[in-house]
Amino acid sequence: MGQILLNGIVKSYGKEVVVKNLDLTVEPGEFLTILGPSGCGKTTTLRMIAGLEEPDQGTIKLDALEMVQLTGYAERYPSELSGGQQQRVAVARLIALRPTILLMDEPLSNLDAKLRTEMRASLKRLHRDLNATTVYVTHDQIEALT
Repeated sequence: MGQILLNGIVKSYGKEVVVKNLDLTVEPGEFLTILGPSGCGKTTTLRMIAGLEEPDQGTIKLDALEMVQLTGYAERYPSELSGGQQQRVAVARLIALRPTILLMDEPLSNLDAKLRTEMRASLKRLHRDLNATTVYVTHDQIEALT
């Protein structure tokens, strides 16, 4: 549980392509750091995984729907589903209460050096304890490697 699959993701704002043909697989329990300069598409990618932005092209797959056998119904509202499908949506919502995927967008960027070091250790513990698939966005190379 917790796998993230991105296939052929493209995202543009006007004429500017910010994510170009991205393929990415993050396995359950894996900790992935996305490193790059400001404006390279890190946050946009994270927002697309979270469902806050729609890709212009490509597909994004997360496990919750597969577990309840609703992968073909992702674009429908609950009122457009049968009673049994609505029950599976309710089960998916329960599963979602236990985080299996964590998306972090520069969570340490506004901290001083000492607190940043402490928080890195806390985030490592959180990842280990939850065994959650994690995507971590940063422009700080030291933070990415740590």
